Amino acid sequence: MGDGDHGWAAAEFVSLLREMLVRETPEGLELLSGVPRGWLDAPAGIRLGHATTRFGTLRFSVGSGNGGVVLEWALDRAPHQDSGNLAVSVPDRDGRRTIKILPSPSGRIRLDDDGRTSSENP
Repeated sequence: MGDGDHGWAAAEFVSLLREMLVRETPEGLELLSGVPRGWLDAPAGIRLGHATTRFGTLRFSVGSGNGGVVLEWALDRAPHQDSGNLAVSVPDRDGRRTIKILPSPSGRIRLDDDGRTSSENP
């Protein structure tokens, strides 16, 4: 890397953060697959707006409280964009991940810390 400023290093860091929040797979999008539980427990939670993917433009917010995680999301797809699954990968308090296929392009879901879905409002 050397001693100077390198724009490519900053770009790689931004790419890493994006991959942690939104990962494009052949099957679709996986949200939060690289996010540690501590980020979800932060008072402000996490918000992402207008992330362009090959599956559409995504926005979401996530936070924790009362023994679970609440996710609100919206994926706007144009007719020419790929279809695919939309999934969320949420770590529990022990670091184990639960992957849940989201039921629609937009909605709200609450996942209990034991991985169960306690409510959905697509």
